[in-house]
Amino acid sequence: MVTASVSASAPSPVEARSGLDPWTRAELPIPPSPQGLGWFKAVGPGVIVLGVSIGSGEFLLGPAAFVRHGLALLWVVGIAVYFQTIFNTELMRYTLATGEPVFTRFMRTRPSSTFWASVYAGLYFLQIGWPGPAGTAAAAQEPTAQETPTSAAEMQPTTSATAPPAAEGTTPPATTPAAETKVPKLHVAELVKEIGRIQRGERAEVVFELENQGEGPLQIKSAQPSCGCTVASFDKEIAPGAKGTLRATLDTSNLEGALSKSVTVISNDPAQPRVVLTIRLEVVSYVRVSPSFARLLQVQSMPPAATAVNLWTEDGTALELGAIETGAEWVEARARRAEASERRDGGPAEQWRLEVTLRPEAPLGPLTQTVVVATNHPKQPKVEVPLSGFVRPVLSAQPAAADFGSLGPRADPKQFVLKLFNFGGEPVEVRSATTDLDFVTVTIEPDDPGRRFRIRLVVGADAPKGKFEGTLRIETSSGVMPTVEVPVRGKIQ
Repeated sequence: MVTASVSASAPSPVEARSGLDPWTRAELPIPPSPQGLGWFKAVGPGVIVLGVSIGSGEFLLGPAAFVRHGLALLWVVGIAVYFQTIFNTELMRYTLATGEPVFTRFMRTRPSSTFWASVYAGLYFLQIGWPGPAGTAAAAQEPTAQETPTSAAEMQPTTSATAPPAAEGTTPPATTPAAETKVPKLHVAELVKEIGRIQRGERAEVVFELENQGEGPLQIKSAQPSCGCTVASFDKEIAPGAKGTLRATLDTSNLEGALSKSVTVISNDPAQPRVVLTIRLEVVSYVRVSPSFARLLQVQSMPPAATAVNLWTEDGTALELGAIETGAEWVEARARRAEASERRDGGPAEQWRLEVTLRPEAPLGPLTQTVVVATNHPKQPKVEVPLSGFVRPVLSAQPAAADFGSLGPRADPKQFVLKLFNFGGEPVEVRSATTDLDFVTVTIEPDDPGRRFRIRLVVGADAPKGKFEGTLRIETSSGVMPTVEVPVRGKIQ
């Protein structure tokens, strides 16, 4: 029998403070299974509150704030979601343990259920009832507040019928109309800047002119560039009638072809708080490199990996190549004129061939070097060819660590499987696999004999509680990597 603490259905004395049935132990009730219109009986206060939320405009305030402020308030959302998750989880735990909503539990506390009912009603009004109607009322009143008198008579103050008349020969005190709200107005003469053609690798600088055509100070809150673009500086405040500037730079080192980049300006202009500025350009290379990078995949102790790229000029200039810088001692590169069979389609007859090779001592890991080649072209004296790829070990365990994570007392199964890959030219044999943790057993399962293996680790029932860390040691027949070590860690709750 599954039991839980729920309010008893049988008549019993009620609590004096709350007027609710006291706690008692009883069987869990049978879950309702309404059919058709019977579902309306399940409509509770949560559905009613949801309807009020939608009707009051609460679901519109969040998107409106995002449109106005962008990601500036994202940190608030992160904090709210984090604490809301903890709060909601505890509410569910309480309901599962007692069979009643947590708000019913609050009604059982001091001073009385009537007091807490009034408090929660007020809080719900502040959360749902007030924001939507208040915003709607403010929007309705805005046009009225911004209306201006149409005649001199309307600008005069109204005098009371009981006020004494002004003495003869005197002038009534001067009056001024009600102060109007002065708002800024951002105006950009050129929303789109056309740079035209630019050499790849050069930095393009663009200046946008910002003008305040309003009557209030214009505040530039932020300028958010797109990828590859950087905002160097901008005037944070522009007086009414004055002009300011926004300077942006564009790095074209990794760009090619016709492009469009943007900068989003966030200001206090109520009519257009977000203005997008666009930069259009075409990045060209006078010396073409095909492909644009040199990709190399090297396996430790294997014969050196090599690749090649072709170079030629786009404007017909006779190309000559000079000194070559590889950026690392274990990267070798040489240039020669391409033979007819090596020429790239779409290029001229005169092409150069740049051959790149990795030496055997190349370190393990990704390749991030750049080969720089000097040329005789007056508009592009050097060409940069980035390297791509990586150097692999002969044997590689994936993932790199056997992380069990957190294991509960009923976790089943308590096992972890990793794969051992052989990237070498010769097949290998896994002779043994052991750990320095007594409660972890290891088995070897050939997936593709000589090339790929499964290593299965199982945590025994005698594992002590708490964190554990150890090492998996795999012995192989490889002459390059006879031993592979993998960290083993986890936690038993």
